Amino acid sequence: MAVVGFNILKINVDKKGIVKNKVNIKNNINITNVEEAKLPGLKDKQKALKFGYEYSADYGNKVGLIKIEGNVVSVYDTKTADTILEIWKKDKKINAQVKVPIFNTALTRCYVVALILSREVNLPSPVALPKVRAVEKKK
Repeated sequence: MAVVGFNILKINVDKKGIVKNKVNIKNNINITNVEEAKLPGLKDKQKALKFGYEYSADYGNKVGLIKIEGNVVSVYDTKTADTILEIWKKDKKINAQVKVPIFNTALTRCYVVALILSREVNLPSPVALPKVRAVEKKK
């Protein structure tokens, strides 16, 4: 398996109110669709699959929502790709070995975009950022 493509197709940012207190941000990602992708240059026993995803950072009804939709393209051997497609068409499920790299690719890119979008509309960062703290030396 090799991830060979990432696309953002739709971005929506909706700020509904002012942040007054601590906000509980719920980050979520789902696979919405799986289909075969036509890629030039694939070997005979390879297939590309396009995984549609939807990422959201939900700040709650009174604060806002960031939503990003797109797809991740990955290459598999033909047998594996056919099995993934068959299971998806039947149960709308994907096994963890396939899902984890797709989610990690999408989340890595979506977190960066969501961070920038949150700054632009003055919402708290949807991702915990590291902070420096001063520590006094003991005498």
